[in-house]
Amino acid sequence: MNRKILKATILLFVIMFFTIITNYYFSDKNVNLLKKNRDIYDKVILNNISKLPVLKNNTNDVITFSSNLKKNDQNKYRRSFWELFK
Repeated sequence: MNRKILKATILLFVIMFFTIITNYYFSDKNVNLLKKNRDIYDKVILNNISKLPVLKNNTNDVITFSSNLKKNDQNKYRRSFWELFK
């Protein structure tokens, strides 16, 4: 009899816990607080982004094309992996 009462009270506390948590999470007060915090962070981010300096582009003629494809084809050598087993 005592075990049933104990299990029932534990179950009741668990149900009450989740009910209170979900009621608070979905309450208008909490939702408005979240929106307010997100707006504040958005303003801070936009403010910080506007203060970033714009760097000059200095990547002109950095990549040079090299036509060594024919040299690589000529330099192919025979692999000796299978000869390791002999």
